[in-house]
Amino acid sequence: MPAIKQPRWCKEGASVPYKMSKKVLITGASGYLGKYFLQKTTSQNYNIQEFVGDITDTKDVQSNFDGRHYDVIVHFAAKVASSVDQETMMLTNYEATKNLVAAADDKTHFIFLSSDLVFNNSRSRAYRIGDTKDPQTLYGKSKHYAEEHLKDNTARLTIIRTSMLYGYNNPKRKNFLRFLYERLVQDKNVSVYTDVFCQPTHIEDLSNFIVKTIDEEMFGTYHAVGEERLNRYDLAKKFCETHAFNTNLLIKESRSETVPPVQLFLRPSKEFTKIKKHSLPEGLKYQL
Repeated sequence: MPAIKQPRWCKEGASVPYKMSKKVLITGASGYLGKYFLQKTTSQNYNIQEFVGDITDTKDVQSNFDGRHYDVIVHFAAKVASSVDQETMMLTNYEATKNLVAAADDKTHFIFLSSDLVFNNSRSRAYRIGDTKDPQTLYGKSKHYAEEHLKDNTARLTIIRTSMLYGYNNPKRKNFLRFLYERLVQDKNVSVYTDVFCQPTHIEDLSNFIVKTIDEEMFGTYHAVGEERLNRYDLAKKFCETHAFNTNLLIKESRSETVPPVQLFLRPSKEFTKIKKHSLPEGLKYQL
């Protein structure tokens, strides 16, 4: 009997699985979540390919698909900064998603990372999966439009809405906790909003959930968010207490009349809460 040829994606000495591994295309692999997810999945039996080129360029998108079938697309790539102009935001978050859908075949499992910002501010309720969306920000609108296009054009679809990610320190990622750290480590005062709320979501919990949706082919929409809801000031205070920074450096501030507060919450999906491991105090320990 001839020897079984080991697939190129198997590590030397590893056993060859009975089933061929899933071929997975990842966009946004260099981003905060994408970078961590790649590290997380090195031990999985996936044949992973990172998207190469400009995701807004239709030719680059096609070159990633020519002659190839992907079992799964995990679409992380997005523009999130409020400073990004409308054209760039919509081109990256919406039009590029449409390009990926057009290039993929109907057997591909498409996993799309969305946001709590597809909903409107409402401190009095926690949004369920099927509640009416009413985004108020450009970012939220771009994610909303992408969601709707995917629902109309993708048979095997998973939408994962999440909130503020944390869990590891990346100096190149200027998120809220990184900004906070850079001020506090220099003993500088920092103004923190009391009327901007979030549900901090640990990046390992989210990555584990994405792996679960791939392995179990979980289609539909899910809310993968932390269960604790708190404003930026209270989050900053917890961060200070965890890392022994001076809480007196925190200055409470409210948004101006022209910039509305952010007070919206998602009801976490039970599928996510079942696999969630990290409490907020525990997760903040490893942020630095």
